[in-house]
Amino acid sequence: MATIYYSILNGSPPFVASLEISSLPNNNHSALGTYQFNDVPNGGYKLVVTDSNGCKFESNVGVNFTIVIPTTTTTTLPPTTFPPTTTTTTLPPTTAPPTTTTTTTTISPEVIVFGNSYNWWVAAHPLIAPAGWHVSTNTEWNNLGVAYGGVVSINSSSEKVNSPTKGLKSTGDTSSGGLWAVSSPATIGTDIHKFHVNPAGSINNVGISTDRSLYANYWTPDEVSSSIGIYKQFGYNNLYMYRSLTHYDKRYGFSIRFVKNTAIGWVSGNTLTDFDGNTYSAELMADGKVWMTENFRGQHYNNGVQIPVVTGSTAWSLRTTGAINIYIP
Repeated sequence: MATIYYSILNGSPPFVASLEISSLPNNNHSALGTYQFNDVPNGGYKLVVTDSNGCKFESNVGVNFTIVIPTTTTTTLPPTTFPPTTTTTTLPPTTAPPTTTTTTTTISPEVIVFGNSYNWWVAAHPLIAPAGWHVSTNTEWNNLGVAYGGVVSINSSSEKVNSPTKGLKSTGDTSSGGLWAVSSPATIGTDIHKFHVNPAGSINNVGISTDRSLYANYWTPDEVSSSIGIYKQFGYNNLYMYRSLTHYDKRYGFSIRFVKNTAIGWVSGNTLTDFDGNTYSAELMADGKVWMTENFRGQHYNNGVQIPVVTGSTAWSLRTTGAINIYIP
């Protein structure tokens, strides 16, 4: 027998969660959060969550669950009618070996395009990136801009890499089906470098979603002080990389990109896969480094520890360790 843990990340409470197994009663939940079914026979099941509006999520948008039992040997099961499954089986001297099954569910189109929003402590965690990769540093962002013709300039309040971003930003604005807010034609991205900077916006230090379509913000693992992290920003109305020398509060929720530790042996068309099974495009850029060209959307560190999903103004504002917040447009 096993336990299934699952997180409800969006929808309108209250919720009813059910498994396709007659011996277990439904679970009723009054709020978003992480819950569980106990005493579940080994096997695969469809998890169905219904919110107060009658919307059903069948191991789909924002719903993740895990059957947790001690493990040693890992095998990957092919796609079936239920979500993609990884099964780890330890064979003790019994006729019914315990198993651990981790299921990665489909995530929302918004998250696929923009990624998740993480506070600075996630970006600074030594195990956030897959083996052989790391979170992009401030210096690496600057060098990337310079490689595409930018010039680094620093004054008393800010650091800019002037004019490198037209080819890094995703193409088009909202008037033509693009992602960026409408601005002058001179500032519209061309994405000729296939870097796909998308304007995910941010979560502020009290958990409020803001600036989607206006700005793309990326945490680095670098910091100004114990409370201020170093970031990089792309704007809808300009063509430079920017950061304030006195911002941002580490509690802000920004995007994350990874860089490969070495470009040696990299083959065009290769991809990057995170712990959750998400696959990302990556490109060898003009700075000689291989960059992930999508925003990170994983929910686990590379050792399998889940990154907490925190919602609510008070809970988010009090965080001093890694967390995800869900952007609410």
